[in-house]
Formats: sequence, structure tokens, C-alpha cells
Amino acid sequence: MSFRRTLILAVVVAVLGAWVYFVESPRMQADKAPDRLLTLDSGAVNTVTLSYAEAPTIELVRQDDRWQMTEPVATAADKLTVERLLTTIAELELERRIGTDQRQALEVYGLGEQGKQANITLGLADGTTLPTIIVGRTTPVGFSAFARLADSQEVAVTPLIFHTGVKKTLFDMREKRLLQFNPANVIGLELSSPETGRITIERHGDRWRITEPVVDEADSSEVGALLASVSQIKASAFHDGEDPGRKFGLKRPTLSLAMKIGGRGWTRLALGGEVADSSPPAIYAARLDDGQVVEVDRSLSVMLGKDLAA
Repeated sequence: MSFRRTLILAVVVAVLGAWVYFVESPRMQADKAPDRLLTLDSGAVNTVTLSYAEAPTIELVRQDDRWQMTEPVATAADKLTVERLLTTIAELELERRIGTDQRQALEVYGLGEQGKQANITLGLADGTTLPTIIVGRTTPVGFSAFARLADSQEVAVTPLIFHTGVKKTLFDMREKRLLQFNPANVIGLELSSPETGRITIERHGDRWRITEPVVDEADSSEVGALLASVSQIKASAFHDGEDPGRKFGLKRPTLSLAMKIGGRGWTRLALGGEVADSSPPAIYAARLDDGQVVEVDRSLSVMLGKDLAA
């Protein structure tokens, strides 16, 4: 009898264990899963459209491992900023939802057709377009904000960090690095200014050699440091569609830089006049390949103003 009871208890325990493992455990895990506005693999996103009520719409397209801006200007996008934005969207955890039977009019939350804060539309590599994320107002109390999907009338309450994180300016989304190149691929360098004249340098294996105004060995560490600094030049402002002429002091540049990059030919940069009342002090510069005028830190003129002795 004792053996029989033991056997029955063992069977009951096994059945209960199986029930917990196969039924209750998955349900408990589902209950713990974060409530997300979108189920999203950020790596599968191929296009991003950011629409704002009082600012130009920004359109971005993935090109291999880079991001390109197509609107409102055609230029390189800041890959890190774009991917951080996508991660913010993919990892968004909702605080709660307000059902259609509980909410007020959508306009109260800033969630009409055009969100008070932003509209975000994502396209996937397979051609699918996800429902537009409409981001509205902040909550009257606390540190939260409202959002919804365009195909849903339900209001979602999000952390405030999501509300602020998706509002991007044109400057935020642009690639700020002025000259994108690998210093190891540079095979020729030319510096020219009214004060120092023209200095040309050529790479010979792992060494550099001055070819003008004299023929001599160059300080390879100095050239390497210069190229590394040039590769990190960042614009602090952009002047789109402007002619790089007298207005910016670029008609007769204070300094010109040209680099011959293997497989790409020559890339040229010109420095111009000082930007009035800028803080920190800035000067105008033009990327002569495409005529893009920017503002850069004034220290750049010192960094590039190397004489023959240097």
C-alpha cells in the first residue's frame, strides 16, 4: 500500500511539474516580457523618415554599412546617430496603455495625424513599411510622454527619454566629419598658403618625402599626425547651397589642403575668413569636391598652417 501511494504521489508531482514547465512557465515569461510599441529588428531597417510640424522632413536611406540623407539635402548621414535612434525605438518599453474607452480626444495628447513632437516612419529591407510612430505631448505630471501607432487609436505612455530622444535636427542627423578617408590610403599631400607658399609631399612606402619647394626627407610622424587630425575635422555648422566665394573669405583662401587618396584621386579643402561673433571662435571652410561650405574651429588654421621646417 505504501509503495502504491508513493507511486501515485510521484505521478502527481510529475504531472504538476510538466504543467508548470509547459504551461505556467511560458505564461509567466510572457507576463514579464516588456510591452513594446513596435517589435523591431533595428538591423533590418532600410529607410527612416522623420517628420516634424515645424521643421523640414528628414529622409535617410541605408547604403551598405553607411547611411545617406536624401532630404532635405543629399549628403552623408551620421551613422552612429541614426543607429542610436533605431535602438531607442527598438528598445522602447511602454509604461502603460490607455484604451479607446478610457482616453480623451487624440489631440489632447498631441497625437493627431501629425504628432506634436514627431512622426517616425521606418521601412524594412524587404520593402515593408511599418506603421508610423506618432509622438505627442509630455504628460502633465511626471516624466512621461504620449505616443501611438498611426494604425491604432490606443494611446501609449512612454518614458520622457523617448520623447526627447526622437526629436532630431538636420544638424544632428548629418555626418559632421568633413573629410572621410583613411590616412593610410593617402599617397600625396599639398599645403598652400600666402605665408608659407606651397609644400608638396609624397608617400614612398612607409616614408614621406618633400618634393616642393625642396627635395628632402619629411618627418613621417609629423605627416601622420597631421593626416590623423585632418580625418577628424568636424563641421560646427553647414551653409548649404552657398557659393564658396567672397562672402566666406574663400575667394582667396588663407590656406588650402589637397590630398591624393589611392583609388579616389585628389580631395581638396580651403580655409577662409573668421565667423563673426562665434563662440568658440570659428572660421569658414569649403570642401572643394562638392562646394560644401561649413564652419570649423579656428584652431584648424593653426593645425594646418605648417611651414617647411615643421
